[in-house]
Amino acid sequence: MLYLYVELRYHRQLNKICPDIPVRFFSAVGDAVRNNGGNAARIGHAMVYTFDRKSAGFAFSASRVIDETRMLLGELRERIREYFILVDASDDPVEPEGFKERLQEYTSVILPDESILFTPTALEHLGAYVTTVALEGTRLEQYSGQKITEYTVPEQETGDALIPLVLYTDTAEDPIKLLRDMLATAPDIEVQTLLDEDSLAAYRENTAAKEVYSWFRFEKNQPAYRRDAVISLFSQQLYALSRVSGNPVPVRLAGRKPLPAECTALEETLSPVCTVTGPEQQRYLPPDVLSMPRDLLEMTYLVYRARQFLYHDELPSFFQFLDKDASFLVSLGSWLYSYGILADPADFRSVRISLEEQILERMDGAKVENDRRIAEFLWLKYEAGQLMPSIDLLEIFTTLDYHVTDSFLVGCFFTCCDNYDNGNDCLSRFSSDRVRDAVLRLADGEKAAISADFPRAESCAREVLHTFQREKIAYGEYRSFTLLSRLAYNKNKKDDAVVYLEYAFESAMRTRDSFAILDSGIDLACVHFGVGNFDSALCAAESAEKTAKKCFARDREAFLLFIKGRIFFETGDYHTAELMFQAAVSLATLYNFSEQAAIARTWYGRVLVHQGRYHAAEPIFREYAETVPEAAAFLLESAILSGHRLDNEASRNPADVVRVRGAASSGYCRIEDRSIPGVNDEYTASTVFKVFDLYYRARFGTGDDVLDCLSGLDSMAKAAQTRDDAQAAVYYYLCYELAQHVPSVSPSDGTAYLSRGFKYLQTRAKEITDTTLREQFLRNPVWNNRLFRAARENMLI
Repeated sequence: MLYLYVELRYHRQLNKICPDIPVRFFSAVGDAVRNNGGNAARIGHAMVYTFDRKSAGFAFSASRVIDETRMLLGELRERIREYFILVDASDDPVEPEGFKERLQEYTSVILPDESILFTPTALEHLGAYVTTVALEGTRLEQYSGQKITEYTVPEQETGDALIPLVLYTDTAEDPIKLLRDMLATAPDIEVQTLLDEDSLAAYRENTAAKEVYSWFRFEKNQPAYRRDAVISLFSQQLYALSRVSGNPVPVRLAGRKPLPAECTALEETLSPVCTVTGPEQQRYLPPDVLSMPRDLLEMTYLVYRARQFLYHDELPSFFQFLDKDASFLVSLGSWLYSYGILADPADFRSVRISLEEQILERMDGAKVENDRRIAEFLWLKYEAGQLMPSIDLLEIFTTLDYHVTDSFLVGCFFTCCDNYDNGNDCLSRFSSDRVRDAVLRLADGEKAAISADFPRAESCAREVLHTFQREKIAYGEYRSFTLLSRLAYNKNKKDDAVVYLEYAFESAMRTRDSFAILDSGIDLACVHFGVGNFDSALCAAESAEKTAKKCFARDREAFLLFIKGRIFFETGDYHTAELMFQAAVSLATLYNFSEQAAIARTWYGRVLVHQGRYHAAEPIFREYAETVPEAAAFLLESAILSGHRLDNEASRNPADVVRVRGAASSGYCRIEDRSIPGVNDEYTASTVFKVFDLYYRARFGTGDDVLDCLSGLDSMAKAAQTRDDAQAAVYYYLCYELAQHVPSVSPSDGTAYLSRGFKYLQTRAKEITDTTLREQFLRNPVWNNRLFRAARENMLI
């Protein structure tokens, strides 16, 4: 522990004559101490400032404060002419009152009026940083200044308007890290002012991609579209720099080797707007690691080590986390340059790679403590939602010998639960057997739900929820509530499903995992849609869309556009629905989400049908009949609404498409099919196809018995109403239409179909809280409008 004791002589007189001077002095010294990781305590009318040996660079920090104090005294010499400043040290911390006793030995010693004095124990730590002269007749040394190594930094020789940006080829193999670190040293310019409207929109989106990429910086396989967006952002920044200077941006490669093979994308990025030279080997002063003070050696280790885990622009915040201000980095860079560690004192990327092993050898056991500092900074970023839980991040914490919480491990487990080995790696690290068992039980419950063993799934979810709540593990609560919501929806308790999802969303918010928040928001929009509360569904979708943009989750963003399209379609706003589906198609196509593009385009075709543009829609349905389950159903719907028989009837049953392509290939997958246990023939697309197929065959006389077709429709309408299928009202209306053409069916029986359909439609409409939207839902959609008019004509309203 180092102590800096500061006492102003005649402080009472100073407070009367010029009270602002002592305030200014102690305020400035206090700021310097805090900016270098020290603490302050009052002893009577004096102050004692302490620097704990456990803090990073404690002696180096103290030397900086001492020199700043000397300079401050020089500025205020007109008023402050007598003072007693003592620098002391001890192995164990000493309380202020105890330190007061240590000062007693100097009461009988004649000391200079103006001096900063050092005890021998203090110089054991500070001797490498300060120069002193002996104070005659005492054991004390008198401060004469900071120890400075003279050196000359090579000047940059360039005729360009910009100082060359330096790209260090030895520091990383990830092109994004290399470019980001290089651009962190570029001049600050307003990039947005130099871009056109389209480029500006892309710049804002790509800025989000850069942020998200850093959340997953340790992931080995980030989505290609995210990487491409970050590279595009850097290209835009370089383009803006070239516009400011009027010339290509000069880039100098520095290092012992050329760009890694993995960085070919860099050359493509740099070549249009940069002139690249090098690689050049760096020039260093002669190395002097062996004579480096211990705490400076630790700071050197941190510089070497941090570059493996942090971006260059994060170094200031890392040192701020260590209670060091920006000027500390400037001083540190100068000292590391003088010891031959840095080629450029202003650029910590310019480390001498060849000295790394020697520094590691000298660190011995101190590596663990300094690795912990980096790990704690990364953990802080995780807790702030700036790093996402993953197996790769877990490996980083393991490398740094940092013990993570069970809550973190729960998040890791469920992000990699499709990988058995990784899941086992997580399970072996839990500190609580109770939490480990709860995780396994929840995973078992999720698998049971997929295999339609709903009682078992519910038992698992309810059992583990209490464990996670007791242990305050938000991620476990989020997954448990999500599973309970799914099970409630499956049992047709849709209001309960909404409540559970609202709890899940609150739990996801507490995890600070943006992707958990996003997925929870999407689920909430889907369930509100399934319930029929379209205004709430739209609000949830728009909220989730903002989160998707923040997460640069283009796949989810395309899906949310699709959901919004479906909401507008269900409420009869066909123009807006058309725009939403087109936007979803464009976004999905741009990022090669071919399945999503196909689904959105199929539903765009259905909008065309409901707008009476049958000839434009039918080619779309035929194109996707083999890949999108509902395409064949919508083709039949087009024929029914247009009143024209199909030239070539679709023979592909949606159940066969689902069997080949999977349930996710349908636009009904995330909403209507949430409550389907998993039998292909029961998926919504299959049911819709069967209903339209029965009506089509009966209406267009394909040889089927019309009464049999009506009987089939009647059975399917009743089954749909039983499971609260939103399409039940349409099915009953089709029964009513068909009954009018079957002589053996009485008018009253036909009207009964109409009555059931209209009552069910009214029940659905009650779920919509917005009055205008409710009225729109009843009157605007094509099928609802026909049902509404028929009900009015038959005096059911």
